[in-house]
Amino acid sequence: KEYKRDKTWSFWKIFDHNFEDCIIKSWNNFTINTSENSHELSSKKYPYQSIDSGKFYQKINSKLASNINISFFKKLDEINSIKTRIKTEGKKYFDIAIKKHKLDAIISINNYHAGYAAGAYYPCLTVPMGYDKNGKPFNLTFISPSFTENKLLQIGYAFEKETNFRVKPFN
Repeated sequence: KEYKRDKTWSFWKIFDHNFEDCIIKSWNNFTINTSENSHELSSKKYPYQSIDSGKFYQKINSKLASNINISFFKKLDEINSIKTRIKTEGKKYFDIAIKKHKLDAIISINNYHAGYAAGAYYPCLTVPMGYDKNGKPFNLTFISPSFTENKLLQIGYAFEKETNFRVKPFN
């Protein structure tokens, strides 16, 4: 996407920053007007500055483009291709075990696999599993195929009813 000068950001400079080359105006003196009078003030220590968004975008995009760990998508097709691959691989990741072992759901500790489930469009249900010795909560996440939310809720309800792991926080 081509960025243009569509915004101006203004702020009090209270510490040094890396955008001096993007400043389009800087004020040390300013006036505050009220209905009764005007007050002229000076702030040499904290000037008021405005950054031009066009210069800012140019600087940031240049820095990002020079980073070998960052690449930009050129076309929407690239993004859609990646989304399709994530969904396909995510479904495969869960479906192999679900089909092989005839499972209703996969269990994950502390939401570790929720990202894979989201990519596969698989619903998750997280229920409390208690606290460690330091009082940090941990949980169990049930993951099932798309459109099996009712089964997922039944599993979560049964787990909570049988285990009684849900307790009030320590503090």
